[in-house]
Amino acid sequence: MRSSLLMDFGVRVREAREGRGWTQRDLGAAASLTQKQIFDIENGLRDVRLSTLVRVLDALELGASELVDDLRH
Repeated sequence: MRSSLLMDFGVRVREAREGRGWTQRDLGAAASLTQKQIFDIENGLRDVRLSTLVRVLDALELGASELVDDLRH
């Protein structure tokens, strides 16, 4: 079962990516991740490690608060 926390986080990643006009492949390339990893993150299928979070934030040029503030279980 997918966690609502992971699903909510994934929605935020998707919105930020789409706001830049990027595909999942574009974000994956910018963050040194695969398109499948981005798909899994955006769909709440992957628990994100801190190192992965930092790479996604850097690629999207966002601060952590922009993706994680107010997330709840």
